[in-house]
Amino acid sequence: MHQLIRVGPTVLYLTIIGEVPQGFVSRVLGELVEVYRLFGEGPELVEVYIYGSEELMHIYLLSEALELGVGVVGQYSVSHDAWRGWPRIHIDYGACKNIEERFLKALLHHEAAHSILHGTLQSYAIALSRGFAELFEKSPWVVYLASVAVKDVEVMAYLSNKGLRISVEDYLEHIKTGFKELHCKTLEEVFEFAKLVAPCTIVECSVESDLGERCREIFPTILKVLEAVKNMRADLNTKIETLIRGVVEVMSKEKSL
Repeated sequence: MHQLIRVGPTVLYLTIIGEVPQGFVSRVLGELVEVYRLFGEGPELVEVYIYGSEELMHIYLLSEALELGVGVVGQYSVSHDAWRGWPRIHIDYGACKNIEERFLKALLHHEAAHSILHGTLQSYAIALSRGFAELFEKSPWVVYLASVAVKDVEVMAYLSNKGLRISVEDYLEHIKTGFKELHCKTLEEVFEFAKLVAPCTIVECSVESDLGERCREIFPTILKVLEAVKNMRADLNTKIETLIRGVVEVMSKEKSL
């Protein structure tokens, strides 16, 4: 099933893969139309995919990644990419069908902001300087998570500037369940942690009780690094390198203690 919806300068091109109730489709389109109108801007085209299950979404994205040479694919219930040069929002109906309305709205606001800020291939073709490029060759997942964390910091600032701090707060409340699963013992876990606490650069966070001991210890330092990234006037690659450098320093100090 395909459908075209125009919102100001933006065309939403909807594709349904699998079985998805019309009521859920209408909810998603209604929220996206509303938020693009609120933004007052948007890309010329945003592809919106709604999948009947996590498996269908994973199969589709993996096949796309293999075709396009994408090395790392994140697994989130709602996500954004621009692998083909234009913004695409992916929604797993199975994971989203039972979540609260305000959380679904926050997730869609988040990805719609990505489509405006990171809707071109340049936001996904990360070009780091030599030392960092070697890290990418050894640990592409680390660089992927660092890039996601930086882009999320930019999204939080954008939503706040558009008067949508409540969406940032609801987004944080929704993803807080992931805190307890992280132990912050590896670089990958710390960068995943950095992504999860990106909303804390905008809204007040009382998350310490939700964190494991090690994540709780490094939280203030990681937040300072994220805030430094938020305040930088620099390109995406420079921000990613700044975050990587800051996190590596945190990990090195922890090991020396």
